[in-house]
Amino acid sequence: MPLRAGLTLTSVLVLATRLTSPASAHPHVWVTYEVTVVYDKANVTGVEHVWTFDDAYTTMAIEGLDKNGDGKYDREELAELAKVNMEGLKDFSYFTFAKLGDKDLAFAPPQDAWLEYSDNKMLRLHFRLPLAQPAHADAAGLNFDLRSLIIHRL
Repeated sequence: MPLRAGLTLTSVLVLATRLTSPASAHPHVWVTYEVTVVYDKANVTGVEHVWTFDDAYTTMAIEGLDKNGDGKYDREELAELAKVNMEGLKDFSYFTFAKLGDKDLAFAPPQDAWLEYSDNKMLRLHFRLPLAQPAHADAAGLNFDLRSLIIHRL
């Protein structure tokens, strides 16, 4: 079973939606994320993400998703939204980059993506990004870059 070492990072990720005119305001999505570096024996095999979305995005995103009307949002009810989120993040490499020295490391496609509606009424996106090839944990220059970006869609 893989050993996991926690590396918690908090950052702000700002996503903007389509602007209808140059003078109009556009909503932002604030995200706090946690990243855990995943180890298997002496190798780093990838990272696990947990992104907590702000209350405004959460309120908008879950509207109409409570299919059974029980006031709760289970994985099945949130599955399509998780898929949409992951498809959108693909264009931005999931805001996660890895290097070994000056060489970029590739990630395999994400795994185990799912959303939860937490007790504090926030959406949390969980997913794993495996490295295409594991890297030795003691390798000099192993680095993960978890970028905070502003994206404007015009």
